[in-house]
Amino acid sequence: MPTSKDEAYTYIKNKIVTCEYKPNQVLDLNEIQNALGVSRTPVRDAIAALEQENLVTVLPRRGVLVTAITPKEIADIYAVREVLEPFIAHRAAQMADPEKLQYFRDKFTDSSLSVAELNNYDQEFHWYLVTVLNNPYLTSTMNLILSHNMRFIILGGKIPKRIDTSNQEHLKIIDALLARDSDKAEKLMRQHMSKAAESAYMSMSLSNG
Repeated sequence: MPTSKDEAYTYIKNKIVTCEYKPNQVLDLNEIQNALGVSRTPVRDAIAALEQENLVTVLPRRGVLVTAITPKEIADIYAVREVLEPFIAHRAAQMADPEKLQYFRDKFTDSSLSVAELNNYDQEFHWYLVTVLNNPYLTSTMNLILSHNMRFIILGGKIPKRIDTSNQEHLKIIDALLARDSDKAEKLMRQHMSKAAESAYMSMSLSNG
């Protein structure tokens, strides 16, 4: 059963990764406490956990800020993604469920979906490939990485045509996965990571104002 701390952690984290709480925004802990109907302690405990994940920054006498998106954060995250995700795609090509891959293919070709829905499917697709490998150490690492990455996805959606090109990149990866072509899936994922990193740097200028 979720505790008050778990509830507060999930509530705050979701608002950060979806950019409802924007980078550099000062959090109103009283407002969060009242919204959840909990005491101060679980909110503070949740903040401590989120600080460990570098999603918030606690500044003495200034309060709690949503962590800014910086060039270093982008470089650090993509240093990990550019190594792990091509490897994940290579392995997943022999393990992923074709029906699940087709499900994602249908989503990325559905012109009726909103930007928010496509952002969620983007995140869901990358997370699915992680889970296919059934490696708890990889899962733990990628859970943290993809939480930060969701902010890049959302802010990158403000860049003209990025969503369309990202969808096309996903479709090519999915087709390689469906063909069980590990080398091609790895190559396409590496290219996708490079383009996603470029988008993240561009989105940074939209995020920290």
